[in-house]
Amino acid sequence: MFANKRLSKELLKMQDHIPPGISIGKSDNLEEWQMDIKVLDDNNPIYKGHTYRLKFTFSNKYPIEPPEVQFIELPSTSDTPRPIPMHPHIYSNGIICLDLLSSSGWSPVQTVESVCMSIQSMLTANSRNERPPVIASSWRIIVGAFEIFRSFMRMIMFDVVCVLNGI
Repeated sequence: MFANKRLSKELLKMQDHIPPGISIGKSDNLEEWQMDIKVLDDNNPIYKGHTYRLKFTFSNKYPIEPPEVQFIELPSTSDTPRPIPMHPHIYSNGIICLDLLSSSGWSPVQTVESVCMSIQSMLTANSRNERPPVIASSWRIIVGAFEIFRSFMRMIMFDVVCVLNGI
């Protein structure tokens, strides 16, 4: 209920005035929106001439919880082709690694407009035409899981030793 009221207000505000380089792609319902963003810096050759599509998915706990936000691709055969941008914090499937979009980095004062502006700014500041290092992030996950497993095994072994020694 609160989410719908808040989203309705945001949509009305954006229909009245929206920052340059941002436009509403699709907002047929209050559960999922699509927004188009464009990098306005013509000196950045990575994004020059491209428009990108963001998909926002809202839970009924918005704005207390962040929306799910990711880039989506519209094929080059469509009327409005939209690639997924190259960026060290954007995976090839459109997932965005940005603290603002996590539970710990999110604030209810954020809006769809402010998220679009943050992502637009993130793209503008980028000069590296690359994706995140998938192997490195996977390796960190594996090492972290191993450390948890090792700690768990130490606790079990301690308990076993205590039981065997009658402690």
